[in-house]
Amino acid sequence: MNLRYFLFLIILFGIVFFYLRQQIEITKIQYKIKDTFDKISILDIENKQLSVQIESLKSYARLEEFATKNNFIKPNFKEIKIVYYKN
Repeated sequence: MNLRYFLFLIILFGIVFFYLRQQIEITKIQYKIKDTFDKISILDIENKQLSVQIESLKSYARLEEFATKNNFIKPNFKEIKIVYYKN
């Protein structure tokens, strides 16, 4: 009779142990997912800032100002070649 109770307690302990371990692992994974989403949002903000910075660097007014500061001449319409590129 004592052996049955002992086996029952061992099985019960095993079930509780695995249940608790699973809950701990789930909590750890949830924190990792949250951290990953936080990093994604930070990277999205940085990406938007860099996109704005790129557009400001490519702006016609800035290029025109640079050209006048460095005494560049304005080309004729026939001298202009448009080059397309893919991102």
